[in-house]
Amino acid sequence: MQMKSVFPYQRISPEEFVARRSHGIMTFSLDRYDHGDPEVNSWMQRVGALLRDAEATDRCRREWLTHEEYAAVQGALAMGFE
Repeated sequence: MQMKSVFPYQRISPEEFVARRSHGIMTFSLDRYDHGDPEVNSWMQRVGALLRDAEATDRCRREWLTHEEYAAVQGALAMGFE
């Protein structure tokens, strides 16, 4: 699978991706593979690092999400969707 066509690495930062999508990601190991493109590799590695750090993930959410979006994510997490 070509990660370049699946992940929005050219459109949004790893921080915004984590803010908007992390609550729906159960596992993430794509940062451990060589995708044949240094830009994709770097983006994936940053996403993986953020996802493995709960405080960093929350900082991303607080920075990128509106108050309403943040509350919705927190509600989803409280119901066990993380």
